[in-house]
Amino acid sequence: MRQTLLNGGANWVALLDEGFGAYVRGDYANALKILPSLAAQGLAVAQSNFGAMYQEGDGVAQDFVEAIKWHSLAAAQ
Repeated sequence: MRQTLLNGGANWVALLDEGFGAYVRGDYANALKILPSLAAQGLAVAQSNFGAMYQEGDGVAQDFVEAIKWHSLAAAQ
């Protein structure tokens, strides 16, 4: 899946930076516009960040099952 990210034409590094920056600032609405897509495409760091949002309930309902899902996908890489 990482190959899709790298060849997709999108600057995923800039998107990740923007999504993570939004998360760190507490701008969860914008983080949720960016991180889920990157996580679904298999970017481990986005999966981990998205898992953290579910773990802490940051911008989403706290859901440990969903958090474990995303953290596990990241760890598998």
